[in-house]
Amino acid sequence: MEQFEKENDAYAALIARRLAKIRDHLNMSQQDLANEFNTTQNLIYRLENGLKVSREMFTLIALYFIRRHKVNYEWLYNPDSEDDANVPMFTNEQVKRQKIHDQQEAERLALLKQLYTDLQRIEQK
Repeated sequence: MEQFEKENDAYAALIARRLAKIRDHLNMSQQDLANEFNTTQNLIYRLENGLKVSREMFTLIALYFIRRHKVNYEWLYNPDSEDDANVPMFTNEQVKRQKIHDQQEAERLALLKQLYTDLQRIEQK
């Protein structure tokens, strides 16, 4: 049971560091974030530094970033995602990457169709 608690604490600390990273990336101070929740800057400090805060507040802040700032849920909660370049911090980045990928695939398909058409013309001659 003690090992499980240590792993759980390590996982919570990882998410807390990521929440701090998001806040910094958005140029928000701890006080700015505290104001969003009508709480204190000290509570945000405690959360970001892995100190005890309520699970409710922890979850509310995570959901705030996910919903309001389009933080990628997978990036936030998957312990291995930060090392994976294919898992961006924000979902809008993921959407952009998918659009670029789709556009590249469409261009490849158009080139293949053109090649096929050209080959048919050559064969007919």
